[in-house]
Amino acid sequence: MQCHLCSKIYRDEPTLENHYRAAHGKQKPPLPLLVTAQRYDSQFHNSYFQVTEPISADLPSSEDPINAIFQDMKNAIPKQDGTTEDARLTTPWLMSTKWHIHIKCAPVDDLCEYAAPPTEKEFPRLSSLVLKYYQVISDRYLAEASDLVLQILNTPHPEKTGIVNDPIHSHQNTSTLSKYTATISRLLAFIMRPKPKYPLDIPDDLQTEVVKLAQSITCRDPDQQVIANVHSVLLYLWTNTWHRSQTNTIGDPTICSLVLSGLHRDGTLAHPKDVTPEIAHFFYCMRLTMLQDIYSFGKDDALVRCKEMSIWFTEKHESTFNSLQSLQHRASSIAYTTMTTPLIWWVDNKNWTELLYRGARVSIQAIRNSIADLDAEMIDVWENQVLCGLDVRINYPNICDDTSSKRVGYSFLTDSRNPQLQHPTALLDAIQKHPDLSRKFIKGYTSDGKAIWNPIACHEWLNGYDRFNHLFLVRCHVSVGSCPRGTETVLIQFVNTVHKTTRDVMFLNKALIYLTQYHKGSALTGFDKLIPHVLDGALRDVCIQNLAIARPMAQVFIFITRPNRPDLYTLYDTHLFVHLDRPFDTNDLSAGLKRALQKHVGFDIGTQGWRQIVAAFQRKHSSGVFDLIDNDRHETITALQFGHTRQTENRHYGLSPDALAGPAEDVLPLYVEANGLWHDLIGLPRAGEFCSYKEAKEGHALKCCPSDTLAPESNGLSTEIEKAVFTAMDKYLKGANITWPTAQKLAHQADARTVSTPTSKATYPTPDPTPRVPAQLLRISQPSTAPTPLRQVLSLGALDKQVKVAPLQSHSQINSPSFIDKRKQLEATSGDRSADWFNTPVEGMGPTQPDVSSVYLGNQEKGPGWEPVTRKLSSVTSMDKLPSSPIPITSTPPLLSQETDRSKQALHALRQLLKNENAFWSSPSQRKAVLAVLEYKSDILAILPTGSGKTMLGLIPAMLDSSSRVAFICPLKSLLRDYQRRFNAMELEYEVFGVKDGDRLMTGARIILLTIEAARTKHWESAVAIAELDMPVTRFILDEGQYSFTGNDFRASLRDLWQMRTSATQFIVLSGTIPPAAENAVKLAYGLQDDCVVVRAPSTNRPEHCYIIEPRAGLSGDEKGWNGD
Repeated sequence: MQCHLCSKIYRDEPTLENHYRAAHGKQKPPLPLLVTAQRYDSQFHNSYFQVTEPISADLPSSEDPINAIFQDMKNAIPKQDGTTEDARLTTPWLMSTKWHIHIKCAPVDDLCEYAAPPTEKEFPRLSSLVLKYYQVISDRYLAEASDLVLQILNTPHPEKTGIVNDPIHSHQNTSTLSKYTATISRLLAFIMRPKPKYPLDIPDDLQTEVVKLAQSITCRDPDQQVIANVHSVLLYLWTNTWHRSQTNTIGDPTICSLVLSGLHRDGTLAHPKDVTPEIAHFFYCMRLTMLQDIYSFGKDDALVRCKEMSIWFTEKHESTFNSLQSLQHRASSIAYTTMTTPLIWWVDNKNWTELLYRGARVSIQAIRNSIADLDAEMIDVWENQVLCGLDVRINYPNICDDTSSKRVGYSFLTDSRNPQLQHPTALLDAIQKHPDLSRKFIKGYTSDGKAIWNPIACHEWLNGYDRFNHLFLVRCHVSVGSCPRGTETVLIQFVNTVHKTTRDVMFLNKALIYLTQYHKGSALTGFDKLIPHVLDGALRDVCIQNLAIARPMAQVFIFITRPNRPDLYTLYDTHLFVHLDRPFDTNDLSAGLKRALQKHVGFDIGTQGWRQIVAAFQRKHSSGVFDLIDNDRHETITALQFGHTRQTENRHYGLSPDALAGPAEDVLPLYVEANGLWHDLIGLPRAGEFCSYKEAKEGHALKCCPSDTLAPESNGLSTEIEKAVFTAMDKYLKGANITWPTAQKLAHQADARTVSTPTSKATYPTPDPTPRVPAQLLRISQPSTAPTPLRQVLSLGALDKQVKVAPLQSHSQINSPSFIDKRKQLEATSGDRSADWFNTPVEGMGPTQPDVSSVYLGNQEKGPGWEPVTRKLSSVTSMDKLPSSPIPITSTPPLLSQETDRSKQALHALRQLLKNENAFWSSPSQRKAVLAVLEYKSDILAILPTGSGKTMLGLIPAMLDSSSRVAFICPLKSLLRDYQRRFNAMELEYEVFGVKDGDRLMTGARIILLTIEAARTKHWESAVAIAELDMPVTRFILDEGQYSFTGNDFRASLRDLWQMRTSATQFIVLSGTIPPAAENAVKLAYGLQDDCVVVRAPSTNRPEHCYIIEPRAGLSGDEKGWNGD
C-alpha cells in the first residue's frame, strides 16, 4: 500500500495508518493505493520500492503488435454523430436548414423509428385509406371543380406571377399517386406514434383529432370514418401557424416529419435532390386537401372559400406551405458566379509566355522553375523523412472507383477491387524489420507482445509528415490550371462522410481528380457547386503513395502521441491535407505559395494573385475551359430531344456531384483536357500518363515543354508563313550542323541594335533587356547571352559627351530574396581603422573634373539657369499629410559603363548637391556604397558612422536617374522631419507620401519620403504598382536599419519587413550601429539578397565625441582614491 503524500510503501493498512499519524498528522489515510513492490531484504534494506512488470526486448514472432495498435486506434475513434463546429465541413443545405442541429435532440436510431413508414401491423389500413382518400378527391373534385379554383390552387405566388393558366390536374400515371400518398401516410404515422425522446408540442385540439384517428384505425371503424379523421388531422396541420420552441427548433410537425424521414441510420440527412420530391408530394396533397375542404361547403361558395383559404397554399404567408416553398427554393436554386478582372498586361503578346502582374514580370519559365524546385523539395522530404530512407512503394496497374457510391467511409482506397491499395501496415512493417529504425521507434514490448512506442520519435516523424503535407498542398494548388480558392482546397476530403456523402477525390479512368466546392456561390444560393480539377501524372503517384502508405502510419502515430484527441483520428481519416493537429487554412497555403514562387518569380504571390495570373495564362493557352462555358450558351439537338436545355444537361450529366457516375462525354473531358493543356504548358506529365515520383525526381516530369504547346495555333496566313520559315530554318541548321540553342544565341546578338541619336531618351532601368527573337527560336530555349554594348549620347546640362553605355540592367533583375532560405555568410569589408581616415581624400579624385554645374534636381522645362525656390519647413501636425513638392523632375539620367566614369559622375553629383566644387568622398566606404547602388545589381547594407554621408546613397541615384524614383522610408517621424529640413536646405524636390493621399503618387518628384507605417499599407503598394507603368520606384532607402531587431517586439510595422518588396526593388539599408554579429539578422528581417553588398566602415566611432570623467566635488581622500586619484 502506497502513501498518497510521500509515496512510501507499506505492507499492511495498520502500518500505513501509523505512518499517516506520525508523518502527516492525519488519523486515517484515504483509500489505499495498491501497487506492486518489493525490497532487497528484511534486515538492513527493508524499505519497499515500487516495481513494474519486466519488458521483453525480443521481437515477437507474429505481427500482433502492429495489428494491436491499429485495433486500439480503431476502437478509440468515435462514431460520427452528425455534429461539427466547422461550417466548411457541413453542406450549405444543412447550414441553411439547421436540420443537423435539430436531430441532436435524440438518438439517431430512435428518430428513424419515429419517422419510419407505417406497417400494416402497426397501423392497419392506414396507407390504403390515405390513398383512397386522395383518389376520391382526384377522381371527383378535380373533374367537377372550376378551372379558376384549380388555377388559384396551382398558383404558389399570385402577387408575383399572377394566377397561372395551368390548373392543378391528376397524374397521367395512376401509380404516381400512391408514391405521393406514401409521404402523407408517413406523416400521419409520425404524428400518432409515441415519441418519448423527441419533444413535439401538439395542441390539445390536434391531439384530440390524432387520438380519434388512431382509435378509428385500431377499432376497425368504417373506411369513411377513418378518411374523415384523416382529413381533419391534415387540415389542422396545414391551416394553422407553427412556432419554434426551445425544445423543438422546427415546431411544424410536417417539416419535422420531412426532416426525420430523410434521416439515415448512419446519421446522414437526405440530399437536397432527395428532399425536393418529398416537398413536391406535400404540395400536391396539400392542394387536394384544400380542394376537398373548399367543396365540402358546396359549389356555389367554392370560389369565395378558395380565396379565403388561399393564405394556406400560397407563399409569403406564415404557413406550412410557405415553409415548404422556401425549402424548395433553396434546394433547387442554381449557383451563380462573379467575374473578376486581374491586373494583367501582356509583355509577350505573340506566344503569351510573359506578362506584367501589378507591374512585375511573371513568365512561364519562372513558374516551371518554381515547380521544379518544389518537386525536388517535396520528394526529398517524402523519401528521407516520411519513408525514413526505406524503399517502400505500392504498385497499382489499375484503380477502380465507384463514383456514384454515397456510402459513408467509401473511397477508392477501401474499394474491394483495389486489394493492392489495402496494405496499411506496409511502412510500419518495413520499419519494424529495419534494426535501426525499429530501435528508434519501438522502445520494447510488453509481456503480451504489444509494442511500446517511442513518442518522441513518433512526434519527430509527424513533423516531417506535416512538412510533406504542406509541400503537397502547395504542389496540388499550383499544378492544376483551374486554380481553386484556398478555402476550397485546404478542406478536400478523400472519403464519404456523414455530412458530405460525395468525396472530393476520385478516379475517372486513369485521371485522379479532386472536387472543390464553390463556397462563395454556395453561401449565397445554398446550392452545392462542385468543380473538378485533375492532378498531373507525377502528382497522382505521390497522392496514392501518401494515402496508401504514409497516412495509416500517421494515424497510428497521432493515436500514440495524442491519445486524448479522438477528433484528430477522424481528421486524418477523412482529409487529404492535414496540418499536424488541425486542417490547413488559407494563410498556410498563401505562405507556402510565397515561399515556392518568390525565388524565381521575384516577388510574393498569394492565393488571390496566383489565381489571377493562372487565369490570364489559361485564357490564352487552355481554351477548353472557355469552350465549356460557351457550350452552355448554345442548344444542341440531343438536349432539345431530351426536353431540356444544354445548361440543364451539363448540370445533371456533367457537373452535378450526384451524376458523376455517368457524365456526358463532351463535358467532363473538357475539364481533363483543360488541365492537360496547363500541364503541357508548365512541363508536367498529363493525368493519363503514368509517371512515378521517382521519374519526376530524375527530371522526367519537368521536361521542357514541346514547342507546339507554348501558344495556341492561330488561324490565317501568318501561321503558314511561320511554319514554312521554321521548316526552312530547321533544314538549313541541320545541314550546317548548328543546334537550335546556338542559332538562338546568334539571333540575340544579331538583333541587338546601336542607338546613336542625340534625341534618344535613356531608359534606366529598362523593363526588358532581352531583345525580340523569332517565335520559333523562343520556343526552343531561353536567352543565353546579353545584347552587345550600345552607344548613346548623354546630355549633362551644358556638357555633351559621347560615351559607351553598358547593356542596361533591368530593375526586374533585382530578384526579391527568399526570406526563409538560410542566408550565406558574407565577409564584411575590411580596412584601416585609423580615426583620421574619414578626412583623407580618395586617390585620384582631384577637383580637375569637367564642370557639371548644370546638373540639378529641378524642372527641365525651366532650363539650367532656373533656380527653384527654397521651401521652409512648416509646422506639421499630422504625419499622414506632410508638405510635398509640386514640381516634377524630368532631366535625362547620365549613365556610364566604366566604373571610373560612373565614379566621376557620382562625385560631380555629390558636389552639386553639397554646392561645393571641392567636395570629396567622406570615405572609401561611402564611395564604394554609392557605386554599388548605381550598379543596381544587388541589395546594399551600408554600416557607416553618423555624419559620413549615408544620405547620398539615395540622393545621387535620384539625381542621375530621371526615369525612376527613390523612396526614403523612415522608422521615426523625427527622422522624416530631419530629412525634410535637409532637403529644403539643399533645394531638392521631394514628395511626402501619406495614407490620406490615396493610392498613387501625386507629383513627378524623384524623391519620396514616407514613414515605415505608411510603407506597410495597401495604399503604398498600390502607389508603387501604378508608378511601375510610368516612373517606377526602383530603390528603397531604409534608414536606421537596426530598428528591425531593436523595435520589432513592440512595433508591428517593424515586423516582416521583407513584405515591403512588392516588386523588383533594390533595398539599401543604412545604419551606423549594427554590429557584425547582427548582420544576418538584418538581412533576414529585410529579406536582402544572398549576394547583397555589405559595406562596413573600419570604425563607426565618432572621433569628435569623447567622454570626460571628472571627480565629484567634495569627496574625502579615500573616496578620491577610489576614483583613481
